[in-house]
Amino acid sequence: MPFRTNNALVKAAAVVTRLAEYAPGARLHEFWGSQVAALDIDEATKRTLLDAAAIDDILASLPDVGIARQLHACSHTTFSCNVMAGGAKTNVIPDQVDLEVDVRM
Repeated sequence: MPFRTNNALVKAAAVVTRLAEYAPGARLHEFWGSQVAALDIDEATKRTLLDAAAIDDILASLPDVGIARQLHACSHTTFSCNVMAGGAKTNVIPDQVDLEVDVRM
C-alpha cells in the first residue's frame, strides 16, 4: 500500500536526478596547461580550454564527443551514479536503498 509511505527508492531516484543535473564549474589544476598544449588542436581552442569561464561552451561545441568527454573529466569534478540496489520483492515498499556514486576530482 504505497499511499503516504516512505519509499526509499523514490527518494533515491530524486537524489540520482539531482546529482545528474549538478554541473560544477571547471577546476583547472596546475598540469592542465601542459595537457592542453599537447593537444593537436588550433591555438584559439587551446586558449579557450585554459579559460575556466569559457571551457564549458567550447566543450559543448566540440564535434568529437569522445575528446569532449575526456577533456571535461580532466577539468571538472564528476559525479556518476552507477549502482543502486533496494527492495527485496515487487510487492514490498523498500525502506532502504544503497546508491553507489563515483566521484572524481
